Formats: sequence, C-alpha cells, structure tokens
Amino acid sequence: MATRATESLSQPAAAFLEALEDSAGCSSATLPFDVPSSTVPAPSTRTVLQTLPKTRLLELGRLFAVAVPPNATREAQAEALAASGTVRFRELLGSLGRDELKAACRSHGLDDAGRARPLLASRLLQAHGAAESVPPKSIFTANKIPRYAPRPGDIVQVRHRQWLVEDVVAPPAEGHATLVKLVCLDDDNQGRALEVLWELELGAKVHQPEAHGLGEAARVDPPRHFAAYLHALKWNCVTATDAKLFQSPFRAGIKLMNHQLTPLQKALSLPRANVFIADDVGLGKTIEAGLIAQELLLRQRVEFMLVVCPASVSLQWREEMEKKFGLHFEVMNRAFIGRRRQERGFGVNPWSTHTRFIISHQTLRRPEYRDPLLQHIGERAHKSLLILDEAHVAAPAGSSR
Repeated sequence: MATRATESLSQPAAAFLEALEDSAGCSSATLPFDVPSSTVPAPSTRTVLQTLPKTRLLELGRLFAVAVPPNATREAQAEALAASGTVRFRELLGSLGRDELKAACRSHGLDDAGRARPLLASRLLQAHGAAESVPPKSIFTANKIPRYAPRPGDIVQVRHRQWLVEDVVAPPAEGHATLVKLVCLDDDNQGRALEVLWELELGAKVHQPEAHGLGEAARVDPPRHFAAYLHALKWNCVTATDAKLFQSPFRAGIKLMNHQLTPLQKALSLPRANVFIADDVGLGKTIEAGLIAQELLLRQRVEFMLVVCPASVSLQWREEMEKKFGLHFEVMNRAFIGRRRQERGFGVNPWSTHTRFIISHQTLRRPEYRDPLLQHIGERAHKSLLILDEAHVAAPAGSSR
C-alpha cells in the first residue's frame, strides 16, 4: 500500500515520503511542507464535518440522504452524518465551498492560502492519507454539479442581490466551473439577466428556507384565523383579466369607503389610465391614488412609478404608500443620490436604481434631477405611472391659463 501511494504522488510529495522513511525520528516541525502536527488529528470525514455550521450539516444530510436531527447539537449532527457510512471524504470535499475548505484547513493545521478550491481540497486529501486520494482529481467534475451549486428554480444571493436561477450548465471538462444563468428579482433591477461561474463568485449562496423546517404545531388555529388564511389564498388566485374585479382594496391596510372605488373603476375602464381626482380635503385622495397604483401594478400594467408632490408632504406620501399598500418608494434627494453613488459608482443614473420614486415640485425643476430622469425614461416611459399631487401648481400661469 505504501509503495502504490508513493508512486501515485507527485515528485515533491514522493521525496517527502522518502525523507520521512529515512528519518523516522524527526519532529513534525522539520517536515518539508505542511502536514498536521501530532497534536492535530489528520483530516477525516468526521473532523471536517465538525467544522461546519448546523444549517450546512442539515443541507448535507439532504444531499447524502441521511436523517440529521434538526434540533440536535452540531457535534451530534456531524456524528450522525459520519456514522452513516454514506458520506465519503472526497464527495464531502466536492460539496464544500471555498470558505468552508479554508476553515477545514485551518482546523487541521494546514495552509489555507489560495482561492482555488482544487488547491485547498488537495491539501486535505494529501493530509487524509488515502492512497486513492492522491493525486487529487479536480473538484469541478465534468459529470456532476457540486451540491452547493444551485438548481433551476432556486433563489440565490449573488453580488448582494437576489436572483432566480434559470439554468445551470455543467462544466464541459474537469477543472472547469459551473455556468449559472440568473434573472434579478430586486425591485430596482428586475428582469436583468446575468451569467456567472458559480465556483468563482465570492459570497454566492443558495437561499433554502426549508432547511429550518416549519417547526412544531403548538395548537390548532381558530376557525376565524383559518378563514382569513383561506380568503388570502383565494385573493392570490384572482385573475387580472376582469376589469370589474378589484384586487388592490383587499390587499391594502385601509378602511375602505364606497366613494374611494370610483376613481379606481374609472381608471380600469380606460385603455390608458388618465384620472383627475378633485375630492374635498380629508376624503382620501392619497388612498384613491394608492389604490389605482397598486391595482395597475398587480395587473402588470405599471413598472415605473413617480410621485411629484410638495416637499412638505414627501415623507407623508412615502409613509402612506408603505404602511397602507406595502409599496416602498425612495425620496429623490441629495442624500439618496449620495448613497447610490457610494453603492453603485459615481457614474450611475440614480433614476435607474429603483422603480418607485417620490420627488418634490421644487427639486424636479432643477436640471441636475430633471435631465437624468428624461435620459432614463426617454421620449415615453414604458409601463409608467405619474401621480401629480397638488396638480394646480403645474398649471400654466398668466393669460395662457
């Protein structure tokens, strides 16, 4: 066995074994390259599993079809995986990410320098000492996508954004990475396509809420609560093809009044919503505008929204839209532009970083705000909605009125 292992090693490793046999009494500090010292156990399936968090151990349990107790300690979960006999050392390393391999190397006294997963895994494999493990094969296999790579339909986090996985292309050969095709889900970049090499993306991870489970049912819901849940499911199934069947009033946290449905009904009856709301003070013009905006959004007739209002009520508009309709608006001002430039770069157009904005009349008149908006929307914005509060301010003055 020792002879076969020596023949399969690379030349430096073979020389190391020969030197080790010639000087059996030497200490680990004098060895030619990094190996675990006598006080640090050699890497094994059990010791590598003990370096992983509980959520990762549960995920590995699903991958290798091993029942892992979700409420047990991390040590007990690692022991359950190791004792099952189905988790092999090489397959375990193939399912670990870069940071996890680095943590395993550090816990076993090995060098964790480098960013390549095959390099980090090869150190663990060599220290593991199995003859069939040396020289190590590439972690990026040609016929099997690593478990930590996403699957079509998964929700992943890449470059601080959430994406939907459309397709996963297996590596064409050993040593190559997995190509993942994504579509952005964030409000300010919805629908943007992106292709990444998964193994080379720093901080990329798959969102798997099912890893936490649903918990234990402490009691049965009262009929009133269950009825509310059932009605919510029915409302989610409402079709948008019926212009007389409203959705937004039932998805808003408001006390609805009959007169507030009239502008909504009028807007849906028009091929292009163009409504002038002139109710008296206190009758809920903001709510009526919010109902129209949310209804058009639910029917996928609107993607970009802009509210132009007096500066004194800008924060009130944002609070009302978010509290009563669940719509998050950004107030376009100097502070917002500064944050976006810090996050996305100085040359970014702030109007392209979100889909719902609130701006005051005075701010919109300034060219440093107006010109980027015109550049973003072009001659006519596609699927856009303008809400103009205090519309008489925008009316022409003088004899031309």
